[in-house]
Amino acid sequence: TGCRFSASAHCCFTRSARSHRFGHATPGPDRPKSMASDAEEDCAICLEAVAQCTVLPCNCKVSYCTGCWDRALAVSFNQYGLARCPTCRGPVRVDFDAATSRLEFTRDLEAAQAEAEAEAEEAAASARCAAARSAAEEGEPTEDPEEALARGAAEHEAERLRKNAQRQAAAQRKAAAVSRLLQQAKPVQVKNLEQFGEQRPWLREVAWTPEALAAFPSAELDEALGRWAGPPPPACGAEDAEAADPADDATLPAAQHVLLLAGGPRRVPGLLVSLGFRGAGTPTCVCGSLLERMAGLDRMRAAFKDAIAPYGVLDAAIREHYFEQMIRNGDPLVVCDLCSKNVDSKGAVWTCKNGNSTILHATAYDVCDACFVKYTCGLEDEPEVVATAEDAAVGGVQAEP
Repeated sequence: TGCRFSASAHCCFTRSARSHRFGHATPGPDRPKSMASDAEEDCAICLEAVAQCTVLPCNCKVSYCTGCWDRALAVSFNQYGLARCPTCRGPVRVDFDAATSRLEFTRDLEAAQAEAEAEAEEAAASARCAAARSAAEEGEPTEDPEEALARGAAEHEAERLRKNAQRQAAAQRKAAAVSRLLQQAKPVQVKNLEQFGEQRPWLREVAWTPEALAAFPSAELDEALGRWAGPPPPACGAEDAEAADPADDATLPAAQHVLLLAGGPRRVPGLLVSLGFRGAGTPTCVCGSLLERMAGLDRMRAAFKDAIAPYGVLDAAIREHYFEQMIRNGDPLVVCDLCSKNVDSKGAVWTCKNGNSTILHATAYDVCDACFVKYTCGLEDEPEVVATAEDAAVGGVQAEP
């Protein structure tokens, strides 16, 4: 989707004594260009003039615009499990300061040390192989064939174990980096949703009192329903789409149309926001981009497609077979980044339009509909009833048998 930043959330860098910060959710002053040169600096990646120069955590002397730097770190992290400077390839540690809503970049000393140790082990192994070849070429007495075979097998096994240990350590560092950034960013995302709800009091009204939906002017609800793109509704499964399609009953009141499309009263706030009811606008992601509501099944299908992309193109039928099998098995294809629960394939999810194009959430960012209602409306999770075509009476919805 590309790296998108709103005008109020555009990035800036400032130098601190111990780290370099990258502002997402709040603006900051531009870093002045070097006093030593009046020449205009160009980004080393996009070759465009740089208005805000990135202060690098390494000793590289090139210039990067904030967007290219952010995307480069995200690409490196997704491909190799580690954020690296695009120039020197040095490992970069990324943290998020919730107090200032800024990313902080420092040298990743732990990763650098691990890489140095791995290089030393590689060099030692190469030296042993070179010594063995040299001895054989000089005609030195060779060891017993069985002993040589046993020694070779032992060295091969040791090399395999060493490689596995390195891969496991790299995977652990990647998982730790993702978890750390999610935990650091969570307070800001929660605050964003809370502020979104506070600015739209009718959201809380609908969430806490489902009967309030019937009191809304039908003209407003009809206008919102006119933006509905059609079945299947994003908050209910494909098997409910026919029952939930308001076209099945043109005489159904607008409030009940909304309830049926939502699939239940707890899902009404999210649906109304996605339909632009009362100019609701769009909630923002912690990275400064926008969150969009989509069907859980569609989001899971997109995540599955991204996951299998490195393995080449699969036949569509085979790909769909594996996808359906994972859905049946309940595999966690998409996880809410606020509550850490698996996204329901029959529910809805808010996903960041920035995708994995920012290092702040290099593995994408998703908020389940339950967390959206929880933080925008102040409503904790409760067992939910599902609306059907037979009993969709606002304020009196009965559980589906």
